[in-house]
Amino acid sequence: MRRTLCSLSYCSTIALVIVLVLTGVCDGYSRSSSELDNKLFDSLLRYEKYVRTNEDPKYGYKLSQGYPMYLYTFGMMHYRLYLLTEDEYYKNKVINIADTAESIRNADWTWYFYDGSKFTQDPVSLYNCQFTELFLYTYKLTDDKKYMDFARKTIYALPELLYFIGSTAAYNYFFYPFTMIAEYLYSTGENSAELKEAGEYAYYMAMQGYNPNTKKWYYSPAEYIRGFYDGHSANYQLGEMASFLEHQDAIRAIFPEEYNYFLNELPGMLDVVKRYQLPSGAYYYNNDAPDCTETIGGVISFYTLYDRTFKTNHDDIIKRCIETILSRQAPNGAYYKTAGSDVAEIWYGDGIGLAIPLYLLMKENGKKEDKVSEKPEAIKERKSREIILGDYDAELRDTSGRVDSVTLIKRLKSLGVNTYAYLIWHSPDDWEDLCQSFMPLAQDEDINVIVYMVPPSEPPSPKPYEYDYIEWAQAIGKLSRRYPGLIGIAIDDFNYNTSFFTPSYLKEIKKTINNINPSLRLFTVSYYRDITDTFLAQYGEIIDGVIFPFRNEPRVDTVTTSTLDPQVRSVRATLGDKLSVIIMIYASKLSSATIPPDARYLRETISTSLELIEEGIADGIITYCLPKVSEEDEMFKTVKELFSSFNKR
Repeated sequence: MRRTLCSLSYCSTIALVIVLVLTGVCDGYSRSSSELDNKLFDSLLRYEKYVRTNEDPKYGYKLSQGYPMYLYTFGMMHYRLYLLTEDEYYKNKVINIADTAESIRNADWTWYFYDGSKFTQDPVSLYNCQFTELFLYTYKLTDDKKYMDFARKTIYALPELLYFIGSTAAYNYFFYPFTMIAEYLYSTGENSAELKEAGEYAYYMAMQGYNPNTKKWYYSPAEYIRGFYDGHSANYQLGEMASFLEHQDAIRAIFPEEYNYFLNELPGMLDVVKRYQLPSGAYYYNNDAPDCTETIGGVISFYTLYDRTFKTNHDDIIKRCIETILSRQAPNGAYYKTAGSDVAEIWYGDGIGLAIPLYLLMKENGKKEDKVSEKPEAIKERKSREIILGDYDAELRDTSGRVDSVTLIKRLKSLGVNTYAYLIWHSPDDWEDLCQSFMPLAQDEDINVIVYMVPPSEPPSPKPYEYDYIEWAQAIGKLSRRYPGLIGIAIDDFNYNTSFFTPSYLKEIKKTINNINPSLRLFTVSYYRDITDTFLAQYGEIIDGVIFPFRNEPRVDTVTTSTLDPQVRSVRATLGDKLSVIIMIYASKLSSATIPPDARYLRETISTSLELIEEGIADGIITYCLPKVSEEDEMFKTVKELFSSFNKR
């Protein structure tokens, strides 16, 4: 019996480990699926039945060119089929394949390649990557610790393989180990200097084949030296790009510097590999497969992941690929090797078997949940109403130390902001000044207010309710009933304080807010490295948005501006469209930064932020501690110019 994807919840992309909640059973793939997607799902099931005809009791599947790689790909295909259907048959297939992979290994936890007639005697680093992944997923399915032990032994055999790879080896023999080392360390929480060093070495070696000027990533050192790059090269580059996107959460956490660099390079890389793609959607592989059907699987996987990350749309390319796949399926369920060919073999379609369920999982998840219940037009309208142009802190005070609300409001009006994040921390009188002077004036001048709370990691405690955030929620909620311009509460450095702000405690805070004023929004202030699928899974249903302070992580500076755009896009991709993303731009020195921001920095980062807001990627911008003593300050004038121009659009 086939089960439809009636309810899917995408919680984490740990190498595409999609945590799904499947409910309900109905006929067909999904009533809301397109006819083309239904045909694609049927094609996948036909291919899976063909794969069954190639089973072997010892090796899992009959020995053919490419074994044991397709042992891994079929394991992953069945894993994703299980997520799609919740059919126990597919789960059992994953377990059987994992057991087979362990049984055919060498004593040193390596695997040999089968060339079509015999096993070579040289272990291959790619297999250790693939079977580490397979064992990790089998552990996730079963909770059987032996599979975690298999994964550990497999990944720890990898460094020695890396250091002995010959100088002529393809660059993907290094890049895939880099991504899988990151995934293993991220998934298990292990802190292995040995593996991290091996990962850094693998990345270094892999990137020897990349030319940042042309954005071409050559297949091998021989091609790099010759400057030779063709469809075969582009296909492998696309595969490495997809591997990065597939494991991006892990890479960002374990190798943040490499992550930032690679993410920035991806759009340029895409411009290159697109030029080599054939009208069918496939790539040239060699003279025997000039329009290679199997490469289409990699194309679908890549664009599915790329569109999710960058919020782009390549549906036209994916549709073309699907139509090609359907037209090249043999009556027995296999896929023909190339255009116009009647040659079908087990290993000509395993990449397609990987890609189809990934595409269907992510598309159905986007359709069923999409992290937003509104139509795109409604989202656009909501964003146009709720765009935040704001400033934070650096409040002006009178000679007695109290907030000079009149002058502060005057500066904010001149600046062109519609929101001010009011920090309660500097003085025991901050709360009283907010209630009695600042909030009434802000309401009259149409300036919205977000109350900015410090967490326990930032003493002294805010007065009068200190670290009792339920009391704070009640007090701020009641104040917002008097002044509708009080629109939100933000918790600073939230992710440094999750042991205090547990999901259950934050739910109580949000419940308290909603009981008083459901319109009052709750934001966390979260840094780039902290905005992960894990964070989203724990807090995404509680909060209303994230204030994202940009500081060019992992280096942390207020000089670099080029990483702002890709980092915000990555944050949006992780959070989805339901949560607001407010960019915070530093207008004063970070304690950990050597060089303070200047007017040039503000102009570039704010301009980029406003473009992202116009595009719908971000929902607002807040300047951090902008100097407001004098309107003649160059930084003040720069922000005023940019905000005023934006307000006139």
